[in-house]
Amino acid sequence: MKHGLFVLLFAAIFMLMEVEGNGCGCGYNYANKATDGPAPGARRLASYFKKRYGGRTEIYNNRPVRGGKNLSLHAEGRAVDIYLAGNNGRRAFDHAVSIACAHGIQEVIFNRRIWTANGGEHHYSGSNPHTDHVHIGLNRCGARNFGA
Repeated sequence: MKHGLFVLLFAAIFMLMEVEGNGCGCGYNYANKATDGPAPGARRLASYFKKRYGGRTEIYNNRPVRGGKNLSLHAEGRAVDIYLAGNNGRRAFDHAVSIACAHGIQEVIFNRRIWTANGGEHHYSGSNPHTDHVHIGLNRCGARNFGA
């Protein structure tokens, strides 16, 4: 039992060391103004997750939230969609949550589940169930500084 705990602790420390924290926290910033493309931190986040889990990534899309009128984080270039499914998608979801508050990640959505710092993980009822991709939204600080 002690050995298993040590392995889990070592793995957690190693994962956190792979990308250095930026002190951005996981506070939520709603999108309010479209930009002209992906934020630098979002590009680095997409690259980090693609190297780790594979899959295709998308960032920028000037549009409202699906089924709503509010601007999407994609319109500010602060959200990354990583096209993964099944267990690999769930591993990416869990990893994003585990590094969220150290790196400016404000929301993670996958397979009808959403995580935010204020709400924890719970059912997601948005019009897109996110069953074929993991959505990772950055706050403004994370959008500037993830992986910098």
